[in-house]
Amino acid sequence: MPKQQSLVYVIDDDESVRRALMRLLRSANLNGEAFLSADEFLNHPRQSQNACLLIDLRMPGLTGFDLQERLLSQGVKIPVIVISASDDAKSREHARELGPSVSSGNP
Repeated sequence: MPKQQSLVYVIDDDESVRRALMRLLRSANLNGEAFLSADEFLNHPRQSQNACLLIDLRMPGLTGFDLQERLLSQGVKIPVIVISASDDAKSREHARELGPSVSSGNP
């Protein structure tokens, strides 16, 4: 059986951010699929093996945190990288509680 291709799911409501992240993935020879919302992602067939999520924290409708919580409640275990234009201690702590690695410019 052939090995499943690695895949990065990019979920961000900002089209320019989605395009930039997809270009970055292609430049690193990584496969990616882009979605403009958490709902769009949830309604799309997806793989969870050899995959990860790159999700915006703040989006209309389901937020990045809402998406993580929904996937966890469904038993879907997939690595998550959270990105956001805003950086605050409460959001970083909530992200840590949900399990992704969080990197910040703040100590």
